[in-house]
Amino acid sequence: MSQIARQDAGAEHVDASGAGMPVLRMERGAAGLTDAHVERAYVELRQHATSLVQAWEKLNSGRWNGAQGRGLQLAAKQLVRACERLRLSLTRKAGELETFIRVFVDTSLTPNSEQMRSLSALVSTLASTVLALDLVSTRAAAASQPGLDDLLIAPSTPAAPTAPISQQRRKVSDDLLVLIGEVSEFGIDLAPSFAEHGYTVRSFTRADGALALLATSIPRALVIGSASANSIPQLRQAAAAREAASETHREPAIAVVTPRQDLGRRLVALRQGVKYFEPPLDPLALLVAVTSEAIAIGSPSRVLLVDADRERAHQSALWLKDAGYIVRICPNAADSLAALDSFKPQVAVVDADLRGAESLNLIHGLREDPECAEMPVILVANSRELAVREQAIAGGADEYLIKPVKPRHLVSVIESRLKRSRRYTHKRVGNRDEATGLYPRREFIERAEAAKGQSGTVALYVSLDESETLRKQLGISGQSRLDTVVGQALKENLRAEDLPSLYQDCKYLVLLRRANRTDAMASAESLRESLSRRRLQIGEREIELKASLGLATLDVESADIAVQNAEAAALAAAHLGGNRSVWYESRSGSLVPAERDAQLRGLVQSRRFGQYLEIRGAALLPMRGRVSGQYELVLGWRPGGPGQPAANFDDVVSAAREASCLAEFDRFVVGEALTVRAEQLKRGRQLRLAVELSSHILEDGGFGEYLENLLRERRLSGTGLAITLPAGVLVERMDALVAFCQHMKPLAIRVGLKDIGRDMTLVHRLRGVPVDYLRLSPELSTAAASSERAGELLAALVRRAHQTGMALNACGVDTREQLAQLLALGVDYAESPTQAPATTHFDFDFARYMASAPTPAVA
Repeated sequence: MSQIARQDAGAEHVDASGAGMPVLRMERGAAGLTDAHVERAYVELRQHATSLVQAWEKLNSGRWNGAQGRGLQLAAKQLVRACERLRLSLTRKAGELETFIRVFVDTSLTPNSEQMRSLSALVSTLASTVLALDLVSTRAAAASQPGLDDLLIAPSTPAAPTAPISQQRRKVSDDLLVLIGEVSEFGIDLAPSFAEHGYTVRSFTRADGALALLATSIPRALVIGSASANSIPQLRQAAAAREAASETHREPAIAVVTPRQDLGRRLVALRQGVKYFEPPLDPLALLVAVTSEAIAIGSPSRVLLVDADRERAHQSALWLKDAGYIVRICPNAADSLAALDSFKPQVAVVDADLRGAESLNLIHGLREDPECAEMPVILVANSRELAVREQAIAGGADEYLIKPVKPRHLVSVIESRLKRSRRYTHKRVGNRDEATGLYPRREFIERAEAAKGQSGTVALYVSLDESETLRKQLGISGQSRLDTVVGQALKENLRAEDLPSLYQDCKYLVLLRRANRTDAMASAESLRESLSRRRLQIGEREIELKASLGLATLDVESADIAVQNAEAAALAAAHLGGNRSVWYESRSGSLVPAERDAQLRGLVQSRRFGQYLEIRGAALLPMRGRVSGQYELVLGWRPGGPGQPAANFDDVVSAAREASCLAEFDRFVVGEALTVRAEQLKRGRQLRLAVELSSHILEDGGFGEYLENLLRERRLSGTGLAITLPAGVLVERMDALVAFCQHMKPLAIRVGLKDIGRDMTLVHRLRGVPVDYLRLSPELSTAAASSERAGELLAALVRRAHQTGMALNACGVDTREQLAQLLALGVDYAESPTQAPATTHFDFDFARYMASAPTPAVA
């Protein structure tokens, strides 16, 4: 047995014979396996555990490798299936390992040292436990050690032959909720909270009792503790409609509650299609989640039906349920007002024949409630008198229907009023908090439900990192200050049509409308960067805010599922170290980290141009020209971290153009170039730096004055700076280029053009342009040494440049032979990534190079 498999074998379990080996307890009748099947499954289990250890040791022997990570994930998945086949409690731990590895495989990220230690501990625990198991019979194990249930999920059915399934239809109880698990698993006692809202609650510590209940009754929802989560498939099968009994009910809603945050359990729950809740647990949110979808057939809209005639109310409710609505019946105004907080109706149908003026008083009460002020209210009455109708409308009713009401008429009026209400929902801003700028959670859910299925609509989940510590430090009074700071960041980085809302303490939801995933991820990255710049003052301490962001589309069954997907992505981001954005791909269930382009656009949108910036200098090798100490400034950005490919100047210019901040970016680049020169001057190095700017600089009328003031403030001269512009300005902005060169000349700043030779039609436009140097395209620089035609073109270009006083710089030259050929053609300077690689120290030895400079190649 390998070392990793023996690591956790110190925990001693005693079997029937007194040996120190764990016992695998198995009730074969319940599992439906023969002795031969159990033996075979046991052998396969050990083989998969061995394969898991071998895959881990292969991966752990060197650096993280994506292909080997997939191999480890496959080994873990096989172990999960083997544990499920034998009903081992290890199934959950194996599932956590497989999910843990899946996060890194799907995101192509590399786990850090702490995460590798966590992986090692999971693999070690699983392998050592499985390889130490011993298979004994059920009776021997039960007789000698009845307390070994912790090694095995107890089977949900007895070993004895099961009785035939009853052919009678089971009772469907819409007001029944079932809790499975200990109170400690839920964190709080949920039964009283549910009972307060009019539901009957049945509690069971194990799934066996719930399975027995499902044989006679179908509840509205099942709320399951994490210890019984493996029973979900059995519970679903037991609750499914039986064709033999002509049952047509819908499957009860299922929710899993865990006592702690756990990414593995959350992803497993999402794959099983059940709702998932973690602390801090909100009983009302849990209740709404499991009841709002339990009897909904189509539309998720909730209708409050107020009618004292119980038989008539039930008939109307059946019509509305058949049309896909969720209905709650109340016999009077008092019950109706009490049901508003728990049921949260979207439309009310009120019978006008309540006692006295109770119906009109109810409408007045609804209109005075801020949460229901704009909710459609339909009044149903016997009277056909116009005066009564006008009185009802004046009292606040939106519609007045005359009895008897036909089903089709009632449904069409409700649908019409709901569509009108949704159409104008986005125009209402009365629920927005003036201090924080955040909407309540209910507003987000309503807007998201109205927008589900629409392309380009995204749910963004923002979770502040280390939220538990932050919540303790803030206290109750400090939470409002935190919401104000986060709300300000959201306001600065979102569009007018976006909807930011408060979800829980330190957690926020945003409804985004973006054309594609890259745009949505860019907005998330911009928000993340903005939050990381915020500081929250708590007493004498200043706290830095960081957040993990998750995104998911609303092309799913409900807004609740979209929020769960976005929350799972945010948990994955936090699991990978936090302060990052992750996209949840609903079709494949995979997690996608922010791509480089999205990260870059977010960086630019937040105006943090200096974040993740790398500055290097590529030496200009003197050839025909003999001035040393010249460098081309090479800028690169790595928002994805050191292991990710760098974005170059052109990439950032493209993002800045989309964000309409090219002028700010160009000024930033010039400022960074002068900073580098000032630092090198302190070291006694006189450098001349050539820096690229975008063509937009020609439209920045205040750039000349800005640069002059910057040089004065830093006490620098312009002789050490050269500005390179794209060659395309020769066609697009010739007059602006001439004016720009004239403005730069008094400051002693040189101006050049890059990519000369890529489009030879531009060469004839060089006549009369007051630029100081031309930078050749890499294609022409390298082709001139091997192609006679390219050499002739370059020679002609050299003559024309020298006649007008321009220097010629080549770039991308690889060999000394190419340098010699370019020297023979008259090129003044050359940049070579092989002969003089770009460096952050700007310490190229020009004297040594010039002493051994190449001689001109002989034609």
